[in-house]
Amino acid sequence: MLALQGKFQEAEAEIPVIMKRAQYDRAAHHYTYNIAAIYALQGQSQEAIVWLKKTVELGMPNYTLFARDTHLDQVRKEPAFIQFMNELKARREGYQREFR
Repeated sequence: MLALQGKFQEAEAEIPVIMKRAQYDRAAHHYTYNIAAIYALQGQSQEAIVWLKKTVELGMPNYTLFARDTHLDQVRKEPAFIQFMNELKARREGYQREFR
């Protein structure tokens, strides 16, 4: 991943290519998650959260992954990220109550 190598501009330049591929892929949520990671690694919390929300909308509300993935560490303390995670956690707990 280019962003892991600190090549943030190159990584961002790939986003349109990534989204073009994702357009026809049932696993598009993986693409959007990777885009969120690109922004998170740069410390761009607002952009990272936008893409995390898209990831959830596309069917990957993976609270546990989001809570543990070190790629998101740079934005983890941001109030908007904390709010997003609290909302996702509540959603997860609701699913757990409903399906147990």
